[in-house]
Amino acid sequence: MKKGFVFTVSLIVACHFLFAQKGMIPATTEFIKQHKYQQANRYLDSVLKINPKNVDALMMKGNVVLNCSLDSTKRMQFVTTDDATVFNTKLGEKPKLLSKKTVYQVEKIWKKCLAIDSNRADIRKGLCAIYAMALMKDSTKNEILRLQKTEADEDGQQAFRMCEYARKFKERNRYDDAMEMYQFVAAQYPAVAGVRCDIASEYFYGGKINEALLWLDSCYRHKTVDETSFLNGAFTYSLLGFYDDAQGALNAYSQIYKRNMSGYYYGLMLFSDSSNKYYAILNDFCQTVDSNTYTSEYNLARRLLAYRDTFALSDYQTLIDDQEIPDYYKGLIHQRAFKQFKNTCEPFVRYGVLQSSIKNYSAAVQLLEEGERCQMKAEQAEYWMLHYAYALFMFGQKDKALVYFKPLTKSDKPFTTQAAKYFSANILNEQKKIEEAKKILREIVSAKQTTKYVELAKQGLK
Repeated sequence: MKKGFVFTVSLIVACHFLFAQKGMIPATTEFIKQHKYQQANRYLDSVLKINPKNVDALMMKGNVVLNCSLDSTKRMQFVTTDDATVFNTKLGEKPKLLSKKTVYQVEKIWKKCLAIDSNRADIRKGLCAIYAMALMKDSTKNEILRLQKTEADEDGQQAFRMCEYARKFKERNRYDDAMEMYQFVAAQYPAVAGVRCDIASEYFYGGKINEALLWLDSCYRHKTVDETSFLNGAFTYSLLGFYDDAQGALNAYSQIYKRNMSGYYYGLMLFSDSSNKYYAILNDFCQTVDSNTYTSEYNLARRLLAYRDTFALSDYQTLIDDQEIPDYYKGLIHQRAFKQFKNTCEPFVRYGVLQSSIKNYSAAVQLLEEGERCQMKAEQAEYWMLHYAYALFMFGQKDKALVYFKPLTKSDKPFTTQAAKYFSANILNEQKKIEEAKKILREIVSAKQTTKYVELAKQGLK
């Protein structure tokens, strides 16, 4: 999703503030960039003295108030599951929460602008943005309705731009409110299937699999579905292991938009079933498509053609370790390994880690459980144990997770040790063992080698 903004010029750009007066706008913007808010105000006052109804000058007065306030506002502090996850090593930068006092100050100025020129859609967009940045849900909804009436949807993308305001709620750790905003936007654009696909994606990335599937079904019931929605939906199905549904979506997509994805995916399905028929299908795909248009698909198809006569465990490992191959295709490679390498549990562990990474924890736990019977080297066993413990924790089996986290607290890898201690402290805290939890968090904070869990532990102690 979209990143945050620099609180000078880019806020203006992000809200699509397009101004007519080219001299005054750059001059004021330069003052804002340099944090010279008093000079900016004096300059704008001189413009307004000549013409009190100069809408652009009034708009920039609001921008000065807004950016000045944001300059002195600290970033929010909260911990999400994406912060604590074992799948990344860094914390994401938090946004700023705009105060309602600032909103009302800016709103007062910008509504003067609208009283002079009610057709200024750019100002309505600015109001939508500041309401969302202040988590003012009802105000955001009401302004979206006004904006919808003010601005014609000439490029067919208006619904997706409206979703930006929903994302501002999500960025500020208000997930449920964000999804409510998404659904509000969808209700205003009932004919736009893509918004429903975006909602499905948000639920998917939030680990709410059932809701994601329901919204995907809703998307595909529309008469017209855009290319991106077809592909995103198909890849979501594929990641979750619903391969027939993915094939169905790609069949429809290929037929409607005259693409070659259905044959390609069918070839992967045949490969996953260990059928030699896959070779002819993928070879035909490689012979007929433009490799620049289907880069990922073409490259994987060419590689799989080499395994016509033999597919060894080392081949499987090489493919799965390749970061250039999208995860939504790797599931089918795992399926081939499940069938062909029945006497090894490695495919179950690897696929379990993939399912955990997409927050499908129920499947991850079942798959990673197979690691109990794996003969692994010490480093591999530690990697498995960390991911199994984490999946158990996220799935709600926290007492069991604590058992697997315990030996990891002695790891010689700082990230593994601190992760295990952090989640153990969380579990102990829930068990009302407060002092024991605090002791562990203090151990993380005092560690010589720091990871993101040091900062998380500090916040936990607060």
